[in-house]
Amino acid sequence: MAELTKNNNILVPIKGKIQEVYEFKKKDGGYLYETIVVIPNADEYQGPLRLSIRSVDKELGKVGHLIEITTRMQSRYWKSEKDGKVNFSPELWLNQ
Repeated sequence: MAELTKNNNILVPIKGKIQEVYEFKKKDGGYLYETIVVIPNADEYQGPLRLSIRSVDKELGKVGHLIEITTRMQSRYWKSEKDGKVNFSPELWLNQ
């Protein structure tokens, strides 16, 4: 179950299987990892859910590994130059 912390972060526990791992080199020399995790869908008649989890300088595991972690949900906002509409993208980050 998700949990709200006192500084308004939403912590979300994730338990699933690593399907893909992407590694990106940062300008400062560290690494940013994007890990695609597959979790079971609540509706047994639909396919599994795929989540993208990001982490800084910490690899969550290798493809095929089962993991159980806590993530921090963040939203990134941007304004469309085309129509002025404000959009947001929720992101899951490893809670380090």
